[in-house]
Amino acid sequence: MNSDSLIIRIEEILDKPLWPILLFAMAFATFLTFIAVCVRFVMGESGFWVEELCRFSFMCMVFVGAGPIVRKKEHIRMELFANMLKGKWAFFHSALINLVLCITCIFIFLWGIKTANISYILEETSDSFVFKIWYVHAMIACGMLLHAVYALLDGLRNVLQLINVKKVN
Repeated sequence: MNSDSLIIRIEEILDKPLWPILLFAMAFATFLTFIAVCVRFVMGESGFWVEELCRFSFMCMVFVGAGPIVRKKEHIRMELFANMLKGKWAFFHSALINLVLCITCIFIFLWGIKTANISYILEETSDSFVFKIWYVHAMIACGMLLHAVYALLDGLRNVLQLINVKKVN
């Protein structure tokens, strides 16, 4: 098994539980939004906790889904400069971008752990006083850790491609 297939295998193992989680979060948010609209139409007001659950579900989709999107190369990228690069420079540029992305995600992960800990100690709750806020901070931290892992794997793939380009030349 070569290094590239090992990276692909690791990404597939990470992807397997994430896509169903994201699908559930989207279906859950859609269902809750429909319920909130119906309740607001019938009763003239909505449950505050329903809107919070929709917001938390959307946040789960964003932060947990960021990593797999890196793998598919469907995240927002500035490609004007990258498209001008060819061969080893393109792989070097991509590896550098993934390194910066990985480091940034690690900093956000550490911040998320710190804020989750503080929220847990302070027993912070959401505006509706139903949900513990540390769950949200922990979800952000977990999502950023996953994002860092995906960026690291993509960066390793770029480094391996860079090494292979050098061997060919």
